[in-house]
Amino acid sequence: MQKTPTILIVENNCNQRTLYAEELADEGYYVVCASQGCEALDIVECQHPDAVVLDINMPDMDGLEVLS
Repeated sequence: MQKTPTILIVENNCNQRTLYAEELADEGYYVVCASQGCEALDIVECQHPDAVVLDINMPDMDGLEVLS
């Protein structure tokens, strides 16, 4: 049995985050969401998503900091 790919969405704007999550879920992906960088890092460590959609402009930790 093939595992459904997991996509982590990191977006501080609630409306954008919801839109991305709904669209990707409709395409058959398992979607996990984070609203800030530190939350995203915790999710990556625990869940090991297959792909990440990452907002660059976030207040606590920007996307470039998350990438590093």
